Amino acid sequence: MALQPVATDELVNSIVQALGKARPADVLAILEESLGKRESFPPMSLKTAVEIMVSTMQDPTGPQSCGLKFWYAVGRFERQMIKHEDNLAGSRRFMELYPDVMRATIVFLTRKQPNADHISMLQHLQKCRCDTADREAYNILHSTTACYDPRVFLADEGMFLYTAIAFLIDRLVGILDNMTPGKFRKTRRQSDPATSRDSEQPWPHGIKDLLPHGLSDSVYGLDLWAADKGRGHLFLRLAGAIARFYPAFGVEIMSKGPFFRLGLLRPALHLSTAADAYDQRPSWWKPSDSDPRFGVPLIYVLSFISVLSSCDTRSQEFTDMSLIMAVINRKPQEARALSKTLTDPAGECLKALRFAHQGGCFNYQCLPKSGVVRDRQCAKCDLIRYCDKKCQTEAWRDPWFPHKAVCDKIKYLRETLGPKVWGCVVTPTPLFTITDFKKDFIHSFLEGGRSVADLLAKAEEGKKLSKAFAPMALETALDIIVSTMEDPTGPQSCGLKLNCAVGRFMKAMLSDSIARSRRFAESYPNVMRATISFLTRKQSRAGYASMMKHLEGCRCDMRDMQTYGSVHSATPCADGRIFLCGKGTLMYCSIAFLIDCIMLILTNTTRGKFRQAKKGVLSREQPWPQGPDDLLPNGMVDSVEGFDVWAADKHCGHFILRLAGTIAHFFPPFGAEITSRGPDFPLGLRRPVQHLLAVMDAYDQRPPWWKPTKDDARFGFPLLYTLSFILQLYTGGGDSFFAMLSAAGKQTCFLFFSGE
Repeated sequence: MALQPVATDELVNSIVQALGKARPADVLAILEESLGKRESFPPMSLKTAVEIMVSTMQDPTGPQSCGLKFWYAVGRFERQMIKHEDNLAGSRRFMELYPDVMRATIVFLTRKQPNADHISMLQHLQKCRCDTADREAYNILHSTTACYDPRVFLADEGMFLYTAIAFLIDRLVGILDNMTPGKFRKTRRQSDPATSRDSEQPWPHGIKDLLPHGLSDSVYGLDLWAADKGRGHLFLRLAGAIARFYPAFGVEIMSKGPFFRLGLLRPALHLSTAADAYDQRPSWWKPSDSDPRFGVPLIYVLSFISVLSSCDTRSQEFTDMSLIMAVINRKPQEARALSKTLTDPAGECLKALRFAHQGGCFNYQCLPKSGVVRDRQCAKCDLIRYCDKKCQTEAWRDPWFPHKAVCDKIKYLRETLGPKVWGCVVTPTPLFTITDFKKDFIHSFLEGGRSVADLLAKAEEGKKLSKAFAPMALETALDIIVSTMEDPTGPQSCGLKLNCAVGRFMKAMLSDSIARSRRFAESYPNVMRATISFLTRKQSRAGYASMMKHLEGCRCDMRDMQTYGSVHSATPCADGRIFLCGKGTLMYCSIAFLIDCIMLILTNTTRGKFRQAKKGVLSREQPWPQGPDDLLPNGMVDSVEGFDVWAADKHCGHFILRLAGTIAHFFPPFGAEITSRGPDFPLGLRRPVQHLLAVMDAYDQRPPWWKPTKDDARFGFPLLYTLSFILQLYTGGGDSFFAMLSAAGKQTCFLFFSGE
């Protein structure tokens, strides 16, 4: 049913005349009369709707393109889909029957063009230029099968277009979320090639089908749509779905730097818009996670940030290879910039070599392709494989992990081990175990059996101590750690001694498996209790500064050099995430390791499930944590204040945010306590913003040779730890997080961009 266009002017004039007479009865009579003049037209066919959708998105500025007609066509398509919507699988199967619609949509949304042309296109689509001479044809294409979406307000400009696009984005996301990441659809073989069409092939069946404009242009194309203040979060959702399925898309966004708009500015814009909507809300409005002006954009934006932080899934494997090859080549100083600590260098090396031999294409930019035989192998190292010559050429000078940097090292290892051992290394066999490899590896490369920790210590120190001292006993190290944490300003407390004690503890903990390291940490609950009590102790800023100054000085008695040397032995605790030249380096290296131990326990404990006490065991040997009082011995309120003092450190406070986020995830009331204090509480918002600002400052002041990565002490780690803390508050803080973020307004998201 549709109203004739000609009758519209007559109706309006009649109503105006009636209102001038101030007779409501006349107005009602005119409305009743107009309703009686409505004519019935046949509904739009599904085939016609599909043709309108595809043609409009292929040529959005063409003379036949009309946003209103496009809206009705999508509504007709939606109505047909509803018939199959008894479940999500039914809807998805229906959409997969129309791959040409999906292709046209992704081409339309990822097209790179100047911003002026994008605005002109939107203005063109908002006007109806259809011929009204043939009323029946006009009304069939402008029938009452419209598409509505509660996430788009009817009063917003461009409502017709954005409602239709929101529906199509949902369909794209539904298809991508149901696919295995990186695994494209297989093309179908047509019985008659002459009648087959590419548009009938399943979507997406390759990278060019997923992003027809290419990686770089697609990123810029989506950024144009994401700039819309009220509805751009819909496109961030699509970008997140693409990055989840094809991580190289997320890597492309992050590779453009922190000031690329789609990476940080757009998410911040939409978070700020949601906060403004909350600030200006009427008294009757109670925002929820399904609210189109608050909850929906918040969830979409945080999901997009979360996907970006996890899409770089292959980098750790390449990082392991780089670290291992640096040790093989007897140049441990090359490994200083990397974050991973080798607990079992020989075992890790064997795993990495076998992974490289079996892991498919080693081009970082390439994702697995179905039906591709990776028979192209590097002739020099005789190990790394590629899909084809193109992948091999790209990998040789890859900006992140160039094969050129490790090729000679692999060749050196292969030649030194010999062909017999090398064949057993890269090809798993029960006759050649990791023990056999360790024997050959240690004798060939680790200089008489010295560990990697010894080599790194040698590179850091540059010389040997002139006298040999008895190594520190583990029990002595434990006593030093606990006593220093319990009385940090006491006469026996020394930051250097604590660092050496933590180094001794770390050396005893090093293992070839995470589970074994966790069990070791769990066997010393008194260390965990002393650490958490130390970090959550409430104190003034002046008291904190005085304590750190006290710990930076060594007041130990040097008259007994044997005793002094044993507790200040050459087993220091070093951490690649902390600069050795920074202030308080010794303390923060020690604390960073102990924080890792605490997180190792909490992340492997069921959320909210505390440990059970053991009968007949001393209290200090009871498993940790047994309850809220054991997890936060200084109380939840004071613990929040205690963490905030540590988190204020501009260079290393992000470690404390990381720990606070982990505790909030394990024990949600802790996160709720932080967020319940409102946006003015420093630990909730000001500290994260402070560390993001420090990241931006480091990036602005970077030397020309520095290329920041996620494993960088001044860039990647603070950024990841801070964003992780924000996400943990989001998942653990509940409604109080929404209230805190909203009440902050633009201060929450734009503070670190404006530099205020």
